[in-house]
Amino acid sequence: MSQMKSLGMLVLAIGLVFFTVQMSGPILSLLALDMAKTFLPDSFAPGTSLATQKAAVGIVKQTGTINSIFEVVAAVALSFLAIRFRHKSLLLAGVGLVLISAIGSYFAPTLTIMQVFFALEGFGTVMVLAMGYTMVGEHVPVRKKAKVTSYIVAIGYVAGIIGVIILNRITNFGGWRLNFLIFTLPVSALSLTLALFILPKTQNKNFGSSAKERNVYWATFRQILKNRSAVFYLIGYMVFGMVVTGSFALPFYMQEFGLSLDFVTLISLGVALTTVISALIMGRVIARKGAKILILASAVLDGALTMIFFSMPSYPLAITLDMVHIWMYSTVLVGFAALALDQVPEGRGTFLSIRSMFLYIGAAIGAAIGATLLTALASYQVIGVVLGVISIAIVPFILMVKDTTKMPSTPETSVA
Repeated sequence: MSQMKSLGMLVLAIGLVFFTVQMSGPILSLLALDMAKTFLPDSFAPGTSLATQKAAVGIVKQTGTINSIFEVVAAVALSFLAIRFRHKSLLLAGVGLVLISAIGSYFAPTLTIMQVFFALEGFGTVMVLAMGYTMVGEHVPVRKKAKVTSYIVAIGYVAGIIGVIILNRITNFGGWRLNFLIFTLPVSALSLTLALFILPKTQNKNFGSSAKERNVYWATFRQILKNRSAVFYLIGYMVFGMVVTGSFALPFYMQEFGLSLDFVTLISLGVALTTVISALIMGRVIARKGAKILILASAVLDGALTMIFFSMPSYPLAITLDMVHIWMYSTVLVGFAALALDQVPEGRGTFLSIRSMFLYIGAAIGAAIGATLLTALASYQVIGVVLGVISIAIVPFILMVKDTTKMPSTPETSVA
């Protein structure tokens, strides 16, 4: 009973900090149009064309590209830091950076300054996600890892359902900036407090500065690079990171069909709910069947649905396809997370940090491609075709990855 309680508290704490660092995505997706009107008002002056307005949204969306670039830098640094410092300490530092970013984003007078604080949030995000999954890999029994991974993903989106409602109400009440002050900031503070008192301490060996001890860092990297399965996993995960469909879906609804923010908020709730259900169900399926086969099948279906989604002539059809696409996408998401935990057990913290680096490289590329296409062509349909092809491109890389979810590769350990 004590072990089950400890496991539940671990899931709660990590789930909440994951939700905290994932809020920049929904804010940028849901409120991109409002941000564009604030920072680029000339693009929305009377008489401006819809193409000009779309281009303005594309410029704001480049904030996601900058965020991803700095997340790559943070992941590189973290791959070294994870060898030397406690995982819990790094996770707490990441939440602290998100908290500081929330304050800065609220006061940012220009788009450039806001992008600086979003970059700071990117540093915090990669620290939290990489170290959170590392702690799951270290403290959760092998037979429960897939389920716990799905729970953590689901908790983030359950909180996201509440978050989207709050974002909408706060924006309607006091504008998009107020979300950082009365939502992101207190949630960050709460998650920081819970993580501090609930998460177990993971004591890493600290290495000094002698040449012999510094070799330990490079030995860890060589161990990862020599692991064929791990290398193909990283490449496949980078390709997955390029599939940034959700980042363009909400502006697509608003600009192509003229839907209001309130209506799009309801769609976001449906997306979050679908993700929760898919994550919980697929986590159990992965525990029985393995993650690899589900990733392969879902990536192909997701690619096909993405191509069709952005070409739908009416929003009811688009919403229907969107929900099915989200089911497939979240299956791939949970599958990748479960597959990562035991690829390199001896260097788990470093591998999961490098994994974050590859994800954000992919996200930066995907965001840049999407924003460039939207700015140059003002066409969501072209974006859909490109992102769909990218999703299907995951397949050849995952075929080369060992399915570690089907066989224990580390001794079972319980939560401390």
